[in-house]
Parts: sequence; C-alpha cells; structure tokens
Amino acid sequence: MNDGIGRMSLALMQKVRSSLNLSELPSAIQGRLGSAKGMWIVDNSRPPDVIWIEIYPSQEKWECDWDDPAHRTLEVRS
Repeated sequence: MNDGIGRMSLALMQKVRSSLNLSELPSAIQGRLGSAKGMWIVDNSRPPDVIWIEIYPSQEKWECDWDDPAHRTLEVRS
C-alpha cells in the first residue's frame, strides 16, 4: 500500500520547478491531477527526458474521463 503516494518523472518535476520559479528541484510535491490527489515523488528509474506521472487507485477520488483539459492539469500545492 502506498497511502496516496505516486511517482513522477524527473522531466515533469523539472517542469514543476520551472513553473513555480523554484531554485531547487523538489524531490516530492503535493497536488491534484484530475480526480487524483496526493503526493508524488521523483522516480529516476526511467529515462530522464520522458514526461510521465503514475496515479494509484488510492489517489483517485471520483471517476474521471480525462477528456476535459482541466483534468489533465497538474495542480501543485504551494
């Protein structure tokens, strides 16, 4: 069980850092993506230039069809 903790790519975390104008790269963020909310940590086990994020069933709060662009926007807690 992961208690709402998902994984994300280094490339995506770099985009988060850039969007938030952070000087350091976070190792984890708290946020929402579509119907999923929780924490995501950087996973360096895949190629560093590929953007991906993993969502676990425990993070999903409702059934999401992902058609709405707003459901595909990662919202990060400040």
